[in-house]
Amino acid sequence: RFSNQSPFKELLDDPFSCFTQELMVKYHDAIAYRQRNNMSMPNFLQWCTLPAYDINFRIFAISEIRLFKQANHCEELLKILTESSEESIMIEIVKTLGYFQYTEAKDYLSGLLGTASPKLDIAILKAFTEMQDDSEETVRILKESVSAETDSYSRIKILKMLYEYSDAGKRALEELEASGEFDDILFKHVKC
Repeated sequence: RFSNQSPFKELLDDPFSCFTQELMVKYHDAIAYRQRNNMSMPNFLQWCTLPAYDINFRIFAISEIRLFKQANHCEELLKILTESSEESIMIEIVKTLGYFQYTEAKDYLSGLLGTASPKLDIAILKAFTEMQDDSEETVRILKESVSAETDSYSRIKILKMLYEYSDAGKRALEELEASGEFDDILFKHVKC
């Protein structure tokens, strides 16, 4: 049963429950039904911050903020990001902030670059490109990240982001290719 006050009550009352893919689909479908029928929508933010809950459930809550376009939660998500040490939570928040083009997060995200895992770095760089501000600063950050990255797969992902970002990104990619600093095969992967 889907409660208006606490749609996840049944799940959260059981301390031994595990938030499975099946439950994700079930709850998402129930929430989508509510939206289609103009019924009240839950405030997902309240479940993003409770560390006692299954991490998959918290990731689900963050992704539902994005999927149901609750952009009004960006400021609080940024606050949660600054206090979080759980990589998968941080990545999901970064994806959401990028999706909503929340440029107020750029300074904090810039500070995180290079201090965390390559997965988080890639999520941050992708968020920058989604913010669509066509800034030379984003091009510079992407270029620097290509040079700093040692993993070829991650380097290709960053080069692809640079290439797809803007005309300035394409020019920067051409400069990097002409520099001879990187293997030509990387650029072939990006342009194919």
